[in-house]
Amino acid sequence: MIYRMFLLVLSSLMATTLSAHIPVGEWSVYNNYTHRTGKVIDTADKVFFLSEGNLFHYDKKSDETFGYTMFNGLSGVDIADIYRNNAGRYLLVVYGDGNIDLLHDNGDIINLGDIKDAPQVTGKNINDVAFEGNLVHVAAGFGIVTFNTRDYTVVESGIFNREVTAIAVVGENMVICCDDKLYTSPLKERHNTFDAFTPLGELASMSMAGISENRALSVDGRDNGKAYVIEFDFEKGSFKARDITMGRSRHIIDSGDFHTVSSRYELAIFNSEGRQLERIDIPSEFRLLDDEPCVSTCKGMESVWLINRDGLCNVNMGNKGESVTFNHAFLRPMGTSLVSGAGYLAKGVSGNVYASNRAVGRNGFMAGYDAVMGINIINQGFVENITPELKDVTLNNRVSHGLLRAGTRILEDPEEPGTLFVGTWYEGIYKFRDGKQIGKYDWNNSPFKRDYSCCVLELAFDSYNNLWCYGINASDFVIAVLPASKRKFDNTTVDDWVVIDIEDFGTYDTWNAVILPCKSRESRNVTLIAEGWNEFKFAVYDTGGTMESISDDRYRVIDEFVDQDGKVYSSLAVTCMVENSDGSVWLGSDEGVFIIRRPVDMLNSGTTVEHVKVSRNDGSGYADYLLDGIKISSISIDASGRKWISTTSDGIYLVARDGREIVEHFTTGNSDIPTDEINVVLCSDIDNTVYAGTRYGVSCYGADFAPVADDFFNVTVYPNPVRPDYSGPVTIEGLSERSLVKIGDASGNIFFQGRPEGGMLTWNCCDRSGKRVTSGVYYVFASSSDGSEGVVTKIMVIN
Repeated sequence: MIYRMFLLVLSSLMATTLSAHIPVGEWSVYNNYTHRTGKVIDTADKVFFLSEGNLFHYDKKSDETFGYTMFNGLSGVDIADIYRNNAGRYLLVVYGDGNIDLLHDNGDIINLGDIKDAPQVTGKNINDVAFEGNLVHVAAGFGIVTFNTRDYTVVESGIFNREVTAIAVVGENMVICCDDKLYTSPLKERHNTFDAFTPLGELASMSMAGISENRALSVDGRDNGKAYVIEFDFEKGSFKARDITMGRSRHIIDSGDFHTVSSRYELAIFNSEGRQLERIDIPSEFRLLDDEPCVSTCKGMESVWLINRDGLCNVNMGNKGESVTFNHAFLRPMGTSLVSGAGYLAKGVSGNVYASNRAVGRNGFMAGYDAVMGINIINQGFVENITPELKDVTLNNRVSHGLLRAGTRILEDPEEPGTLFVGTWYEGIYKFRDGKQIGKYDWNNSPFKRDYSCCVLELAFDSYNNLWCYGINASDFVIAVLPASKRKFDNTTVDDWVVIDIEDFGTYDTWNAVILPCKSRESRNVTLIAEGWNEFKFAVYDTGGTMESISDDRYRVIDEFVDQDGKVYSSLAVTCMVENSDGSVWLGSDEGVFIIRRPVDMLNSGTTVEHVKVSRNDGSGYADYLLDGIKISSISIDASGRKWISTTSDGIYLVARDGREIVEHFTTGNSDIPTDEINVVLCSDIDNTVYAGTRYGVSCYGADFAPVADDFFNVTVYPNPVRPDYSGPVTIEGLSERSLVKIGDASGNIFFQGRPEGGMLTWNCCDRSGKRVTSGVYYVFASSSDGSEGVVTKIMVIN
């Protein structure tokens, strides 16, 4: 399939800066850039570079960066590597699933999906690529494949059922590495069986590049890997390898007149005879945190392109690297900055959406507790990285090893918008504002003890703004509350906290504890706590409204749920909880969706829960449990009361307000979400955006709802005017809930009427017969709560 990309500045901005209004029914995505960088390739006009499986380029003429996504031409996500064919003037993009795209300099993108789609092979990972005229030779987990780029077909494949880790064209021979040994076969021969190759000798290689008729460069790529200049004697079936090790050598790049070999520490240039022309140390100031900076040049040491966590820069490393000057300061691509993607999303009272990676959890893909922390604000389509710098935080646990590690939970202070509480694996709780630490709660001033780790898994504010926490370490756990009256103290002590002691409840052997303080009038003193692990334990705790006094507290520990049909659930893993507007609580689990109608009633034995059912609608009268057997990772409620449910293996579901109808089901097969493994879903409180967090970052969907308005003073319409080339729906936002909306012309003819979802309604610009209306101005009438009706906005349609 061929796509044509028009790489305009506008497109560049749209790739990473999303509109405040996403059109209804469309998906968008934020590029993700962190210190986990991949290869950088310098070409005459552009510099291509990788980070977190995302591809970017810098245009030397326009001085702009551009982020590639599925929405501007790519065929997938999770890019594993890139290779440049200078003669063919294209970039070959390799994905983790074996998919391949060719990005031509003229903007065409051609997909080569044969390896990805091949049903008869396993081990589809692509390890190395070699170019030969119009041919592309690919080393894969199962063997080799050769493509012809004239007609984009497979001309040869060798299914060896053994991994080929490197491949090169050296003169008239193909050289491959398999099982840490080199093999060769003449290019003119067939290579469809492994027997076609002759063994040459032992040498481990993760990437090779032919540089002359009988020479090649090779890098191992492993932690203590080697780099070599190899000289072959194909007639004798032997080779000599000259060690040019530069630390962990990672990349060989064909820069046209020479080849470069780079590691974290050094960059070297070699000519076609394998002679080292230049070699320099990469300055230590570019190796920030646990960065592995990547470098490339097509002009020499006077113009070296380098990427690390700060972005892309160009430096002059002439004079053997003894002095370094900037030719171009750091350019950081716009987008999120989340190692291993978005593990957690949270809403702030200010309307901000906070995105972060997540250290641990059982709901989807987590970054791991040794990953570096990332916290971003997403607001009106723009992203701001507010991750504190190391100089602005206190690290008290030696096993943090001097780095600010990924968090577990983010919570905005309900009384101080912009102030964040962040739970961590090693350091307890941080209190951040404007990207700086303003407080910290660990074993020095809280009940959270250090035993290797000092982890706070869960944070939640109750109706009285008390902060509830669930902490664990290697041998113990604690449930503790910091009362609102003590929360603003700068000198908090252990005695300021209230420890919640619940008999026969709690464990340190959990990564997924869930706390939900109820906010409804009748249950506002009740907090629900789930251990979230295999042994089902669920606590209902009533403070009596007096947090600092536990004498009037009461609780109940539940070790099994009984549903409306009398079915018993004793091994349920509760993964998430959310409170509905009617005060009921919706629970996600590994066995579907449950509802607690009145949380306060759960203090009484015999209270049942509702296991949500969806009618089959086949006349049988039967119904099935909603998402039965599917593990749910999160639930979010939109402005119209519908539930958005993310799963760890089956995408995202949108269900009706009562959960008894599946309205939509989004998967990789029918939508543009990058994976069916969704860590978290979140509905915006200020517009129609639904955010999805995955290992690939943050995706956004334009839903058919909007926040409810109290009046009609801020009604907006988009697009407006509706031009002839637009065939999608017109969206009207800022409406009152359940108001009756009519659309008509100046003569009083009504072409459409309906009620909004939340505060949004869409119109297809057609009359009641389904025919597109004629050009003109159309009036939107809406009824108010007192029954009166008036014009709230106008729509211009141009045919």
